Amino acid sequence: MEDLHAVVGQHTQLGVLDGEEVLFLERLSAPGAVVNYTRIAGRLPLHASSSGLVLLAHAGAELQERTLAGPLRTFTPATIGTPAKLRAALDHVRREGVAFCPGFIHPDACGIAVPVRAPSGAVVAALAVIVPNDGDARAQIPALRTAARGIGRRLVSR
Repeated sequence: MEDLHAVVGQHTQLGVLDGEEVLFLERLSAPGAVVNYTRIAGRLPLHASSSGLVLLAHAGAELQERTLAGPLRTFTPATIGTPAKLRAALDHVRREGVAFCPGFIHPDACGIAVPVRAPSGAVVAALAVIVPNDGDARAQIPALRTAARGIGRRLVSR
């Protein structure tokens, strides 16, 4: 995470599934970084954040259906607010391996997350960056994917 943070120069965070929310275990921030409402030990609804979408896309069908049934709280006009949009977003995350969420929590911020996989292939966490919501946000995806693979390699099967 530290290497990714050094490259991106914005918020870098690690989240895990906890019930029907994403729980943020770690967050690295930099002075002058874009606004970020998450905190260590903070939580967000699964449908509303990049980390949550990654975790929900790889969760069991029962949790996905409960989440799709709503309610889907919106934070900004960009937040996913309908079951159809959420279903499409989850399909995209599974297909592309990344959740890209411009303006979902705050109009000035873009959350981008990828899965962290255990040696078994199971998704055990989501690694995310929160960057300015601008034309350069997608440029962070390759570094994010590389860091997530590195974290996954360091996990030990028990």
